[in-house]
Amino acid sequence: MDAALEEFAAEGWRSFSIEGVARRAQAGKSSIYRRWSSKQDVLVDAFRANELRFDLPEIGRVRAALYDLTLQMIRRSVSPAGAAHLRLRTEQDLPEELRAIADCGTRDAIASSRQLVKLGIETGELPVDVTPSLFMDCLSGAVTNRAIASALYRGDKPLKSDEEFAQELVTFLLRS
Repeated sequence: MDAALEEFAAEGWRSFSIEGVARRAQAGKSSIYRRWSSKQDVLVDAFRANELRFDLPEIGRVRAALYDLTLQMIRRSVSPAGAAHLRLRTEQDLPEELRAIADCGTRDAIASSRQLVKLGIETGELPVDVTPSLFMDCLSGAVTNRAIASALYRGDKPLKSDEEFAQELVTFLLRS
């Protein structure tokens, strides 16, 4: 599954192949074809096995839930699954079944994050004038920027840990 996601992230749908997956997995093509009949089937199963799931917190725990979500997003963004999910959302020529996975995953993530922000407003952990979509755009944008910066960083001083970054980001967003 990881090899399929890595191959898709690197090559995109048009160049994605069972041969490439087998090479990355250090396996024979025939062993992959025993389980999946097409490249689409391999990729669909890989994405389904790597969905980001997030449960809403108990009342009064929005800060902790935002921290957990942020940390999951950070770790996901630098993983093979994260790169593949980003490509899935930006790829143009996808078969309908893969497009449906991308659409469903996006809708679910948006719905969950909106509910989390609304819960924060209801419990007083967030101001009443917070716009859920803008709040989550800021969170996801900061996480994406962190992933890109981390990949490119070559400085002498180590970057903050994912945990420190997540804590600072959540604190900043809750204050803003």
